[in-house]
Formats: sequence, C-alpha cells, structure tokens
Amino acid sequence: MLKLYTARENIDKERFIYENIEGETLVLVPDQYTLVAEEQALRHLNTSCLYDIEIMSMNRLGLRVLTEQGKEAVPLLDKYGRFMLLTRIIKMHLNELSIYRNVAGKTAFTAMLNDFISDFKQQDCNIGEIRDMLSNTETDRLLKAKLTELEIIIRDYENKIKEKGYIDSEDYISRYIEAIKDSDCINDKTVWIYGYDSITPKFAEAMFEFADKAKSVNFIVNQSYFRLDEQLISKIKQEALNRGIDISVDSIGQEYSLKKSETIRLMEANLWNDNIVPNRDFVPEDLTVVRAANPYYEAETAAAYILHLVRDLGYRFNEIQVIANDENVLQPIIRRTFEEYGLPVFIDSVRNITDSAVVSFIVNQMWFLIYGKTSGYLFAALKSGLAGIEMSDAEDIENYARLYHIKGSMWYRDFKYGEESYGIETFNNLNEIRKRILEPLIELENISKCNKVEDFVKGYKDYLDNTLNLADRVSDFAQRQEEMGLADEAQRSIQSYDKAVEILDQIVEIMGDEEMDLAEFTEIYVAGLKNIEVGVIPPTKDGLSLGTMIRTRPRPVRAVVVLGANEGILPLRPSTEGLFSVDEMQYFKEKDFPIGDLDDIKMEEENVAMYRMLSKPSEKIYISWSMTDVEGKEEIASPVIDALTELFPRIEEDGLIRKDVVSTGWAKSTFNHEYGQMTDDVPVSDTINVPGETMRHFINHIKDRNTSAEPDDQTDALFAWYERKDNETLSAMLVAAQDENDPRPLGRKTASDIFARSDGTLRLSPSSIDRYFECPFRFFIDRGLRPREERVFSSDPRAIGDVYHECLMRIAQKILEDRDFGINLAECSKSELEEIVTAELDAIASDYGGGLFISTAGEEFRMDRIKEICPGAVRAMAEQLSSGSLIDASFETDFSTGGRFKPIELQVGDTKVYVEGKIDRADILGLEGENRVRVIDYKTGNDTLNLDKMRVGYKMQLMIYMISALSGKLEPAGFFYFSIKDYIDTANDKSTGQIDKIMESDPSDAFKLRGIYIDEPGVLESMPEKVLAKTRDGKVNRDKFEAIKQDVIDRIQEIASSIIDGKISIRPLKTDGNRLVCEYCSYKPICKRDREYVRNTSREIPKYKKGEN
Repeated sequence: MLKLYTARENIDKERFIYENIEGETLVLVPDQYTLVAEEQALRHLNTSCLYDIEIMSMNRLGLRVLTEQGKEAVPLLDKYGRFMLLTRIIKMHLNELSIYRNVAGKTAFTAMLNDFISDFKQQDCNIGEIRDMLSNTETDRLLKAKLTELEIIIRDYENKIKEKGYIDSEDYISRYIEAIKDSDCINDKTVWIYGYDSITPKFAEAMFEFADKAKSVNFIVNQSYFRLDEQLISKIKQEALNRGIDISVDSIGQEYSLKKSETIRLMEANLWNDNIVPNRDFVPEDLTVVRAANPYYEAETAAAYILHLVRDLGYRFNEIQVIANDENVLQPIIRRTFEEYGLPVFIDSVRNITDSAVVSFIVNQMWFLIYGKTSGYLFAALKSGLAGIEMSDAEDIENYARLYHIKGSMWYRDFKYGEESYGIETFNNLNEIRKRILEPLIELENISKCNKVEDFVKGYKDYLDNTLNLADRVSDFAQRQEEMGLADEAQRSIQSYDKAVEILDQIVEIMGDEEMDLAEFTEIYVAGLKNIEVGVIPPTKDGLSLGTMIRTRPRPVRAVVVLGANEGILPLRPSTEGLFSVDEMQYFKEKDFPIGDLDDIKMEEENVAMYRMLSKPSEKIYISWSMTDVEGKEEIASPVIDALTELFPRIEEDGLIRKDVVSTGWAKSTFNHEYGQMTDDVPVSDTINVPGETMRHFINHIKDRNTSAEPDDQTDALFAWYERKDNETLSAMLVAAQDENDPRPLGRKTASDIFARSDGTLRLSPSSIDRYFECPFRFFIDRGLRPREERVFSSDPRAIGDVYHECLMRIAQKILEDRDFGINLAECSKSELEEIVTAELDAIASDYGGGLFISTAGEEFRMDRIKEICPGAVRAMAEQLSSGSLIDASFETDFSTGGRFKPIELQVGDTKVYVEGKIDRADILGLEGENRVRVIDYKTGNDTLNLDKMRVGYKMQLMIYMISALSGKLEPAGFFYFSIKDYIDTANDKSTGQIDKIMESDPSDAFKLRGIYIDEPGVLESMPEKVLAKTRDGKVNRDKFEAIKQDVIDRIQEIASSIIDGKISIRPLKTDGNRLVCEYCSYKPICKRDREYVRNTSREIPKYKKGEN
C-alpha cells in the first residue's frame, strides 16, 4: 500500500508523521536533513531516545539491504573515481572530438560530463536512446555532432567499468533495488518518506519495491504553488497503476497548522499566487525590506539587524536562519562582516578541498618533482604548515633561496653561497633545514620510479603514513585551527586528508596495472581532488547558520534573514553553461528524452525551496538586495521584491523600504525603533555595535566631506570613549582619515632618477606608453619599483605567443628565400601543410624554455592545440607573402638607435624622448617606382583597431610602428593586426542562426589582416585584397593618415611630459565593455584604490572630436 499525503508549508508535517506512527518504522529523509530530522522526532515524541523508529537516507537503507544479503562488498567507483576515469577517457579520445575539443582539457567540461552521466543513468537512459537521436532526421547537425562525441565517451566509460568489474554510484542504486525483493529488513515495517520536492526514476523504483514488502509506505508530498507536486503525484499514480499497487492521496488537515505571525501567514498563502490580491490596509510589521547600496553595506545591515534581534528582542542565534544564494561572492562577504560584528557564522555548504592545506602540501610536493624542481612549488608545500618544518625555518630557507637563486638540482646539493654574510652557525643551520626538507622528497622521487601505478600507490600510502606521519600532522593542524575559532575549517582539514587518501584506491581501480608516470598520475590525481567536496557539521548547536535556499533545511526558526534578493540570484537561475544549449534541451523535451526536463525541474526546485524558506519562520522575515555588485555595476531587485510590494502596498506607499545602515547616515537608525515609527532623530546609530566596526564608521564619518563643522553629540561621545579606551588607535586612525590615497607627483628629479637613462634620455616602448595611458600608478610600479614576479615552469599566454611568432618567422624566412615554396604553402593540401608546420613546432618545443612544452601532458596538450591552429595562420601568411608586390619582409625588427628603423625622437622640455621597440613584421611592397611598408602586429588576443581611440591615446602601437618604419624612406601602405588564436567558437549560448553561421564559416577568415590601408592607387591591389578582412575603418586617405599620425605624436608628447613630471595618479582606465584595467592587475594590494575617493575615480577613454579628418 502506498499512501500520499499533501501539505503546504503552513502545516506541521513532522507532527502529523509522529502522531500517526504505528509499530516499527523507517523514516527516510534527504542526506543533509538526517540530523535535524532526528532532533524533530525527539521533540515531537517528547523523548530522549528513539524506540522502534530509525531515521536514515535512502542510500543508507540500500546499504543495509545489501549488507543483510552479503552483497555490499563490490568494487565501487564513486563520483570522484568517475571524474578521474573520464579525465583519462577524454584525453584518449581527443583526436575524435571536434565540437568539444576546445574545452576537452578543462576541469569544467569533465565536471559537466560527470554530471550528465549521473543524470543520464539516474533517469534510466541508455546508449540506445542516443543512437535513436542520431538516426532521427529532425536532429540538427550540431546536436548530432555533440551526441556522436558523447556516445564515444559514454560507451568507452561503460566498457571500462565493465572490464574492471566495478560499478558506479548509479549502478549501486540499481543493485540494492534488485536486492529489496529478497530483503527481510523491511518486512512488516511502516515506511515514511518526506523532505523531497522531486524524485528520480530510480528512487521511485525503490519506493515501489518497499511498497511490496512493507506494511505501508507513506510519502509526504510538499505542496506548493509551482506545480512540482502535481507532476510528482501524477507520475507516482501512473507507475502505481502500471505495477498494480494500491495508492491513495489525502491532504493533511488544518488541525496541524503551524502558528505563524500574520505577516508570514499572508505571505505563505498569497505571495506565490499567479494573481496576487493586495492587502492594502495591512502593515507587515514582521517584514523588513532593505535596499542596500552595495553587497558590503548589505552584509553590515543584516549584521546590525541580527544584533537587534538578539540584543533587543531576546532571540537566540539558532532561532535565526541566514540565507544567501550567491555562494561565491556574497557569502564570503557576509562571513567576514559578521565576524567583524562579533557574529561567528557557520556556512552550511559543501566545500571544495583544492585550497586546503592538506591538498596544497600533497600536490605541491609532486609538482616540485615533476616541474624541474621549481622552487615555488617547494615553498608552497612548506607554507602549508604540514611539512614538519617550523614556519620561521621555512621563511629563512625561502629568503635564502630567493637571494641566491636556488632552483632545480641546486636543492640536492649543499648551499655554497653566503657563509660569510650569514655566519657559519646560521649558514650550517640553513643546510640542515635543506636536508630535512629534501629527505622525504628524495624518498618520494624513488617511490615514483615503480613500474606500476598500483605499486606506487602502495608505496605512497606508506610514505604518507610512516615517513611523513601525515595523519598525525593533520590532526595537530586541525586542533590548532579549532583553538583559533576555525572549527569548520578544522573539520575540512581532517576530511581533506581522508578524501585525498581515499581516492588513491580509486586510481588503482582505474589504472593500477598501467606503467607508472608521475606526471600522468598527478594529472589524474589532481583532477580527482578538484572534484571533491566535503560537508561539515555546525561546531555549536546555538550558532548562526548561513546557507542557500536549495540546500539548507533548518529546524523551526523564529526569523529568516535573506540577503542577495537580486534578479537571477533569488530564485537562483540555473547556469546556462552545459553540454547542450537551451534549444537542444527543449528538443530533448519534445522528443521525451528524460534529461530534457531536468533544467525545468531544477528551476522549479529552486522556486519551491524559496517558497519553503520564506514560509519557514514563525515570526519575522528580513529580505535585502543590493543596487550594485562588488564592482559597482548596477543590479536589479528580485521579482520577489515586486511580489512583496504588490501583496503589501503599504511598503511602497509609506516609504517603508529601508536604506542600509551606512547609507542611512550618521546619528540615524534603521532598526533601533519599532517598524513604522520612522523618525530622523534617534539616539543611537545602527552602525554603533562593536568597537572595531564602530571605529571604522566613526572615522568614515569624520572623513565625510558632508560632515558639518559642528560635531554632533554622538560623535563627541564616541570620541571621548575611544580617547579613554584606545587613544593610540584613535590617534592613528585620525591621521589615516586625512589620507585620500592620492600619490603626489614625484617631481622631475625623482622621476628622472627612476625612469630616465643615465644620460638623461627617456626611452619608452609602445607597450609602456599604453600602460601609462591605462594607469599611471601601474606604470610607476612597473618601470619605477620594478618588482620581479616569480616565473613558474608552466606556459602562459606570453609563452604561447612566443611559439606562434617563432614558427611564423621561421617559415616566413623560407618563403622569402624561395617564393615558389610560399605559393605551394598557400595551395598545398591540409595534411602537407600540417606536416611542415608540425616539424617546425617540434623543433621549437624541444628548445623553448628548457623543453617547457614537452614537460607534462598538459603542456603537450597545449602544443597539440597550437599545432591545430598554426597551419591556418601559416597558410594565410603564405598568401600575404606570395604577393607579386612584395620585395622584402623583416621580422622582429628593431626600431631604435642602430636598428633597421629609427626610433621616434621627441624633445619634451629639456628631455630627449625616444620611443623604441620591435615590429613583429614589416613588409616592403614595390609600387609604381616607390617602396611602401605594410606593418603587421601578431596578436593572440582579441585586439581590434579603433582609429578614434588611437587618436586620443589608446592602443597606438600600430601607428607608432608605422611612424618608425617610415624613417627608412618608405611610403605607408597600411598597418594591420594578424590574429593568431583559436577560431573554434562555442555554440552553447548561440541562436540556431548563429550556430549555422559558425558551422558554415570559413576558418581562414579568422586569419585575415584587420586594419587600414592607404586609399591611393595600387595600394589595395598590392596587399592583395583577398588577405584583408572587412572592417569599419578599412581605408584612409593620405590627409587623414597624416592627421592620425600627428595626433599620435601629440599624445606621445603629452604622456612623456606627464612621466617626466612624475605624475603617478591612481586613475585607472575603463576600456571596451566598461571594464577596468584593474581587473587583472597584480598591483591592487599596493595601490589600494578606493572608488569612494575623488582622486581614485576611473577614467573613460576620451571621445575623439571629429573634425575635417
């Protein structure tokens, strides 16, 4: 017998369950709710121990069923093992992928594929359904291509787990479902299931199997206004009918209604209706709505509100639930702010372990051995706190190594530099520290020489247990974290170690009998570690908890505090990133392919979770949103805010949407009075709470330019209090209050000492001119302080660009030596071209950076990607250089004193300024008795040419190159960008029309020259035209060219003049797309830019005032 009971969130479902329980009972709830469910059972049964009642998750019951029959011992590939196996499979089939090839090496793609397989199997899908899609003539080309590639991976995945004789998590569910019919542990028991908004087909199958064995199965359906319950009931009834199982559906009566405040009651009953009926005369006294200026003020306001509840209204922390769906940005801000307000908060979430000290130590040890004994990895391992080395010793060894450039094999030998400056005793101690650090690493290196992966894992476990005694080190480390008040981080450290060791067994299952290669092993191991998430238990019962709508299932609470009520966050909009586009998921839905409904179900689950949480409290609701994000971009309120103002019109009519506590102003209050009694003159500001935070607001108040000359009573009182309690801090803060973070000009002498040569000349490169224009302060750090960034032994965009440049230059020189070779390159077959390019790239890879691009599987993958892209660029270059007009070409050509081309020489005051550098390529074209120059700049990024912006000083490199090239008594032909980048575009976020355009486009279009040519007779034909891309500024006449040239010279003079004067203001530029140049700047901790300061505001690219030219 299967009984369904429906109830909305105004009903006490748990009281209903425990008042109707009879005999031995199993209560099944979601995994994350088991602890709270046990608490509620004890409360409703008014007992301290549960008799004849067991509360567990479905998987826990499945394990019991298997254990009862001795079937639990089966090799299990968990989701982390599957992630590592998929990482290997994707790599093995890389050459068979086309659509997904561009993302195949990325963790995010493997994670999406991992989730897809999990959903695929939980929805009882099979490979045959994919094949049916492929044979369907209605399936479009792109989707067929995707499904073909996914079938390759899924088929190989299934074959491999079958070969190895183990099962994955989804097959494990099927295994215990099959065992239920032979189980005795459910016989004659009553089963209650609750806490689920939706269930998978496999879950439903298990439930029906229980119905055949148990006395009865009772399922509580969470009723809501989002129809998820209706769909669930319909599916269960249909399946029950198919199986011949009796089923009933009843509603839980109103006698089980929960006691709620009138505000909460009205919200639960009306807020989610399609047609909201306004309560015009009702003032929602228990609803607080806050509009915050930014996320930081929003977090402060919530902290002040919670303090008000606890301090003034007698709430306990565990009677308040805090919710913020934005886990990546807002939750860390909330945690930090709450701690500053003396509100320690537990974050209820699963957490990644890759940034844990344990994983950092383990992985950096391996990377040190793999990547040429790079010192940075060794230092990272030492700083983890788990190396068995005192932190002071680690710092000493790092300082020595940086001073004397210790790297690579030098770590394996005694230090020999600095004995005199350090002193014999200290120097010998440094060598002893070095030996203690290297001894375990040498042992690890020896272990890695095992023949088989299985042997390495066995030796590695022994290394962790006995050589490092890492379990005890982690335990001590966690204890120190607890003593520092970081109980949740302590739990994460312990679990990180357990998981890091646990997945070693999964690696053995996947590749244990294969040959050991430390680089490949580490790549798979790190892939598994990146996918691991752990949950932690609240360190105290009476504490604040911060979670998300979908995950958090709190006990009954008096108040719910919701932050981040912004569009797309509340409710949380499912990510559009995935293996399939929205249109493709809709197509699946139309074809009854089960995964087609999953996005809709996830969205409905978010809506139901939001309804449940906002209906949860018995007394008060607080909800806030921010008008801007952390970068100052405008944000929009959630539709929930609109619904609240529609339900309770008095909120807007009476002006009851409150400002955040900071924007409210000094000596004013948001919470320190009763709702509705909005007065401007209250005795205590909400910003006055704890000494540290109050000091910050106090100083900001003093700094505020709008502060009146006459101090107010509140300011006087605080000044006197801090003077008595902490006068030293007060004095320092008052000094700091005068600072506006505006670096004064260095002055001409200091600027000359820093930026000029010993002969007094100022020599600038095009890139340094660009950097000054983007941010004078960053230029000062770069050219003045000259910090050295530690280079790690791995490729970066610069290294990849170097390889492209070198390959193109080598082949171009061969073309110049043999023009027929160039013509052949432009016309030869794809395979012939790839063979020529691959030979050059192999030669470059073996030499570049000490073999960087052949050092690891990851670097080899990048080189393989270069090999795919470079032939297109080479063919395009061959067409450019095969023009009959080409006389000569030069590569990486200097324009400098003594170079082929002269530098740009300017006199700025009494300072001689030279602009020098290198031109990637300068083509000399013969045209009607005169030679012209075509300047080409190779780009691996997305640079575009904009003449108007060039004329005001932004991205002037091409014209600078042209001006210097003209010094060789040449006439201008044009200047261009030659883009050398991955032309494969992602199609997931494109319309059908855009997808078709991508599929049909000619990849060679990506390699056409983008820039301008001089609109004079014969110039376009000399290019020739077919090598040029069509752009907005395709051509200019000579007058306009000369005008642009003069504008650029004028801008260089202005920038040089500012540099000579030592102007180093913190005024970053906003570039295309309204993005600050600060976004990827390494110097943000140095400049400490604050957009609140007038002299720290950003600059827009000036608008060029169009005249004649």
